[in-house]
Amino acid sequence: MKLGPVVHGGLLVVALVVAYQSNTREKDSAPKHGTHAIWKLSDISAVVLESGKKRIRIERREDENGTYLWGEVARTKKVAPSKKAGPSDNDAGANDAAPVYETTVTTREFPVGEAGEKLMLQYQKLMALRKLGPIASDELERYNLHEKTLTLTAIGGGKSEHSLLLAGEKIYGGTDRYAFEVDSGNGFVLSGKLVQPLEGAEGGLSIREVHSYADEKVTSIAITTTAGDRVLVKNSATDERGEHVVWEYEETPGTSEAALASFVERVEKLRPTAYEPTLEPSSLVHIATLRYRDKGEGSLGYLELYRQLVSQQEPPKKAGARQQTQYFIKTERTRVLGKVGRLDADRVDQDLVELFGIAPPPAEPEPASPAEPEPGAPAEPEAAAPASAAGVPGAPPVATPPVATPPVAAPTAKPIVAPATKPAAKPPAPATKPPSVPDTATK
Repeated sequence: MKLGPVVHGGLLVVALVVAYQSNTREKDSAPKHGTHAIWKLSDISAVVLESGKKRIRIERREDENGTYLWGEVARTKKVAPSKKAGPSDNDAGANDAAPVYETTVTTREFPVGEAGEKLMLQYQKLMALRKLGPIASDELERYNLHEKTLTLTAIGGGKSEHSLLLAGEKIYGGTDRYAFEVDSGNGFVLSGKLVQPLEGAEGGLSIREVHSYADEKVTSIAITTTAGDRVLVKNSATDERGEHVVWEYEETPGTSEAALASFVERVEKLRPTAYEPTLEPSSLVHIATLRYRDKGEGSLGYLELYRQLVSQQEPPKKAGARQQTQYFIKTERTRVLGKVGRLDADRVDQDLVELFGIAPPPAEPEPASPAEPEPGAPAEPEAAAPASAAGVPGAPPVATPPVATPPVAAPTAKPIVAPATKPAAKPPAPATKPPSVPDTATK
């Protein structure tokens, strides 16, 4: 019996087992950005990144639907005081007093998606690219940790806090930063891939999809409006375009309408541009609620659409600004109202009017015309006043009343002066010729 085939067969089995184990091994959901541990928390409830003018917080919250992540970005801005509010220039010591700046804080909130979940896992077990060892206070400047620094804080489940001091400037030639752990006094090099997502949290960590299910799982949509309840059923049809999805009213199967498919697509395109956690749905006009269901009639999610009429909005700060109807949505994933683009939402609103019979939105008022102060003739005296009283510092010798008449006589002076200059230009030419005639006669 030859041992060669047996040995090769055994090696093949071992290779297959190793390949299977490596492919089925459970992988970490969060990639590691380093091999040196900074801290390891059993649980994490929030991460905060602070600079002088910006504070970013990602925290874990909970409601009746479970736990979720929520983001908050607060920007601090100092506004110079108005000159009208301060002392006049004639007051003694007015210029000596230092101006008192007003501090304003604007906050934007948003639901956090899957990218935020992975980032929280990385901060729960924070790893560094390099460990620099202890850093004395007089050595902080060497690592740009003495000014314009950032503070990174991880808050554990038991409200325990662990902080890092981050260099405001990145390490030359890359995106990594020097870091200083306050508790241990050790220095580290932290990967820029851990800091950059937090710095751009509002755009990078916010949810991308307003629903948590796949679109292909939806088989029907129950729509509730002020005009009643109707159900749309998804089906498939084949024509010259090939096989495609169509939508039908439940009560009239087999009679699909292209307008219904367009309506569903337009609703799917609604995406919040800003979130309003303090705005209550009861303060708005409810247009429709769409409940998405799967094949077994199980609930997948919902979308509520609201209008905010001009009469429900605060008056515009800018004079003459036009106010328009605003639209908001709320889904099982946004949890709060989110403002959506007016153009897309207005088309959905019109579809609901035409396809489901709801009342159209009221007409929007036109902005006040800026040229309104001409109901009477007082505007003309105001226009004549600057001409009669020009207010020019050197104009006292010129009498203002006669100034009104010379402009009328000015046009007549031009035709008189023009003919006088033309004849005066011709005599010099003949004056040069007569002297030449006597010269030839003497010769």
